[in-house]
Amino acid sequence: MPHPSDSDQPKRMFPNEFYDDQAGDSGPRPPKPPKKTGTITLVFLILLSIPAILISLVGLVFLVTDQGIVPLLLGLLAVLMVFPGLRNVRDRLPPLRIPVLNMFFSVVLMFASLLAIGASELEEAAQVPDVPPVTVADVQLCTQPVEDTCDGDYNLFTRDSETIYIVGTPENFAAEPPPITLEVDYTPRPEQTEQVKSETFSSPLDEAGALALTYAPETLPVGSYELRLTSDGEGFEPVTKTFDVWPSADWVEAIANHTKPEVSTEIKTFKLCIDEQVETEPPPTDAPTTGQYTGCAVDQSEFTSDVTALKADADLEDAQEGEQLTFLWFYQTSDGTWEEINTNTVDLQRSLDGFLFTLQGDFTPGEYEVLALLEAHNRHPLRHSFTITKSE
Repeated sequence: MPHPSDSDQPKRMFPNEFYDDQAGDSGPRPPKPPKKTGTITLVFLILLSIPAILISLVGLVFLVTDQGIVPLLLGLLAVLMVFPGLRNVRDRLPPLRIPVLNMFFSVVLMFASLLAIGASELEEAAQVPDVPPVTVADVQLCTQPVEDTCDGDYNLFTRDSETIYIVGTPENFAAEPPPITLEVDYTPRPEQTEQVKSETFSSPLDEAGALALTYAPETLPVGSYELRLTSDGEGFEPVTKTFDVWPSADWVEAIANHTKPEVSTEIKTFKLCIDEQVETEPPPTDAPTTGQYTGCAVDQSEFTSDVTALKADADLEDAQEGEQLTFLWFYQTSDGTWEEINTNTVDLQRSLDGFLFTLQGDFTPGEYEVLALLEAHNRHPLRHSFTITKSE
């Protein structure tokens, strides 16, 4: 049988080299190079790495302070998920090769770490014992104690009260009670407040174990007072009491029994000055005069005996028709008592900005005061003291 010629053999469509190369490719293929991280993805990874590292540092603090290792582990896992420098580690783990999933898991881990930190703090706070405060309860003020205690709590006193007793019940005091400081602030008028007492009692309790202090000033001027009990003892809670001093027992009784009405008028400022108009144009009589509100340009407390007219200026707020304001003038005698030299009660008008009262006469050198008292049980007494010196 004749053999086919070379021309009769089927021809290959590609060169032999192609088939030879394919036949010889029997070894393992080299790994593909990792894809480069996009710029936007890299920025997000860096931004998420910052809080993850901070949370890990907080977790480290928790570990050092024996509060648990869980926050630190969660924080480190969050760092592993997104820190750009750990990409080679992530590439070895197929589930961590997708940046979007890494960012998601990192946020979840950071949130879980924060929850673990919060839960640890709440657990610690719950374990802190509730320490009762150290204080003085049921503090009462009075001027006439009965068997070393007060028969009630009083906040209205007269200017002739010699001693105010302060009693109370100590709570949670140690076997050796801490020293207690008594502070008293005096407010004669809204624009003036001064501290008139600050004394520390090293042994504030009596033999029965009750608080027993006294406030016995040389003088007790008319006005408002704030009394405070403080201590440097651990956990001591301060106690604050307020009281008013009035010129007479009649005023105290009227205020206590609410026989005087409740008013909306308030005195914002209380000033004293020379009435220049009366000084230059004296009226025909020596009677006290009242006039349209013009106010004192300056507040004064020292005058010479050649002055003939002084003006008390009460700056009002929310004045209402029919409410009343009383001015009382006093002179201090040689024995220290206060002698009333003039009283005048005026009717207020709605929306009145202020009221002034002028007192004329011969002023003897010495100490004086003028009181501004709203005829009401819900307002404090105001006092302005002044001195008259002998003119040269």
